[in-house]
Amino acid sequence: MKTKLLALLLLAALPATPVFFSGCAQAGYEKTIETKNDVLVLKSSLTDLNAQIGTTSNLLTALVSDTKTAPDQRYKDFAAAVDKTVSLDAQARSAAETVQESARATVEQRRGEGDKISDADLRSQMQKQLSEYAKRFDKIKEVTNTASSSVREYVTKITDLKTALGADLSPDSLASKQSFAKDAVSVGKDAVENVQNLLKLINEAAAQTAPASVLPATVTQAK
Repeated sequence: MKTKLLALLLLAALPATPVFFSGCAQAGYEKTIETKNDVLVLKSSLTDLNAQIGTTSNLLTALVSDTKTAPDQRYKDFAAAVDKTVSLDAQARSAAETVQESARATVEQRRGEGDKISDADLRSQMQKQLSEYAKRFDKIKEVTNTASSSVREYVTKITDLKTALGADLSPDSLASKQSFAKDAVSVGKDAVENVQNLLKLINEAAAQTAPASVLPATVTQAK
């Protein structure tokens, strides 16, 4: 009982000032580097996705164009490619969301730092630089939406074909799916082009922002 009473007395004697155990807030340049690393992760994901779209389209064309040899293995290869495309699409979408969240946080951090500056000219210069930075990521978001929509259309078409072909691999079935496959491949080409446009913007953004720090493991492990 005496021990508990002594402990209570010691706690009461402690100062009322709150103690914070979290680390210091990141500086704007640190947030900028963090965002650039997120951009590089997105770049890696999109590069892998674009390559996979080409592979999947080639396997689809090979599957439906040959109605004379056994299609079993060709279908398995195509089905596996579809699954991989779906997975890479999900990774790219997640990476794109991370970039936008990271960019918003960076803009807020740097805006707060700029507001603390007394010199009007220096503050104005920082605001202009921040505005250009924010516009860069607004454009990335716009082009990301376009690319994402076209990739989603492609994924839907190849997933439907995977299901339809999985139900019937007869020569007649393969022949009847050729027009659908051609359409899917065409949509895939549009998707690749849209992703390439996004990659161009990402490369420009990466070149115009702070130097990258040591890249996170996800970049090197993405392939």
